[in-house]
Amino acid sequence: MPRAKKSKLVHLTKTEAKGDALKKSLVESIHSCLDKYEYVYAFSVENMRNNLIKKVRTQLANSKFFYGKSRVMAIAFGKDSASEYKENSHLISEHLAGGLGVLFTNETPEHIKAFFESFEELDYSRTGSISTKTIVLKRGELVKGYDFYKRYIETSDNDDTADMSLDNDFEDSADLIPDIPQMVDFDNIELENSDGIENQVETFPPNMEPQLRALGLPTHLVKGHVVLYSDYTLCIKGKVLTAQQAQIIKLFGAKLATFKIIPKCYWHKGSLQML
Repeated sequence: MPRAKKSKLVHLTKTEAKGDALKKSLVESIHSCLDKYEYVYAFSVENMRNNLIKKVRTQLANSKFFYGKSRVMAIAFGKDSASEYKENSHLISEHLAGGLGVLFTNETPEHIKAFFESFEELDYSRTGSISTKTIVLKRGELVKGYDFYKRYIETSDNDDTADMSLDNDFEDSADLIPDIPQMVDFDNIELENSDGIENQVETFPPNMEPQLRALGLPTHLVKGHVVLYSDYTLCIKGKVLTAQQAQIIKLFGAKLATFKIIPKCYWHKGSLQML
């Protein structure tokens, strides 16, 4: 009887594990770079962003970056003097813990240090990052973009001296929508852009109000304007940002996270120096 030829489900996303082959290739690449370049820098990254790392790679096109897989890199450099590839290269391994990266280059320490100090870019804060500002939103119509920066970031009103008791509960919950107090006098809330077209500020469209309220902000629509009916502490300097806080800050258009690379030490001709 002929064998049935039934259609089979083929998973196109299935890939074979590279495993030891990938690790061996990484070790060989690091050995090749140790032979080619004079300097090896160990560095850390604050507020890691892949697109910004690509920019750094582009500007240092004659250099080679390795980031991640610290244990495999430590094996390539050597864990002790007996297993090291170059003289005292095992000293680099001692500084690879904690997610540090490695840069191979022929550029001097002065040039690399100056380059990293000058390369800093702002980006949106992400869940789990540390807040760099204390932001207390004031009662009234919500503003965003440049006007948000001018009102809450550039001023000295929201600093680390703010009352810590003002912190709000941002626990992950399905019931984040606040109740509107019955005694709120919306007629006395100041509205932006109510005096004509001059000095226009950037505000939220009316259809954004439900989303902001769902994120926990005490908002309400007044004559088509999204207003905050009470002061609200959005975040406190030094505290971890929740998913809701990070999303609200992004909706305001505020880039508070600074991407930067910090060189820790460098190896050169058998000698390790701290930076």
